[in-house]
Amino acid sequence: MPYKNPEDKKQWSKNYRKTKIGKLNLKLNSCNWREKNPIVYIKSRTITNWKRQGIISDDWDKTYDYYLNCQYCEWCDEPFDKSANKCLDHDHDINSRVNIRGVLCRGCNFKDYLGDFYSKEDWCI
Repeated sequence: MPYKNPEDKKQWSKNYRKTKIGKLNLKLNSCNWREKNPIVYIKSRTITNWKRQGIISDDWDKTYDYYLNCQYCEWCDEPFDKSANKCLDHDHDINSRVNIRGVLCRGCNFKDYLGDFYSKEDWCI
């Protein structure tokens, strides 16, 4: 900004720094929403990862609740010992409609990846 008066330029710069620092502090403080709402953050992160993997659903809330409430693998009926062992299984060939087949353990999901389990007619959900 070309100012003829150096005092005007000095005042403008001072106001700009105040405004910029204020916006920066507001932005940094708003990043703490993960700590304030961990359940909402985990849910949104999980659904985002599913979308990245190519999973399609009509109702993400219903799908997430189904995934959370599933206690046993839908193929081998073994209980999930930890949540990291739980996988949402889907068909990679379908990309125009819901392609979720069920909730499997890692072992069964890997076997399904190899093509050992499902035929096209065996949908769980």
